[in-house]
Amino acid sequence: MIELLKQALWLTLMGMGMTFLAIGALVGLMYLLTALFSEKAEEEAAITSPAEAAAETPTAGDDRYRAAAAAVILALTLEQARRREAEHRPDDPWTIYARSQKLRRTL
Repeated sequence: MIELLKQALWLTLMGMGMTFLAIGALVGLMYLLTALFSEKAEEEAAITSPAEAAAETPTAGDDRYRAAAAAVILALTLEQARRREAEHRPDDPWTIYARSQKLRRTL
């Protein structure tokens, strides 16, 4: 009986050790890839900074930009209207019945 327990504990330790070793190897690989490819990301960020991107106004395709902005405004307005309607909609009869039954049980 004791020998079986020792074997079970040994297998558990080996399994946990391999699992954490694999996780450590994965983290190390991620750090290695980040170190190798971080220079490209920094160069791209230096080329187009957020301030430069915000300062640029769309010239070619100005109509498409305005249409996209109008579509976003319309979608937000419709979503707000749908939420207001959902807030003021009365509950269905089943929900009212379930709430009344719960209140009867607590009283």
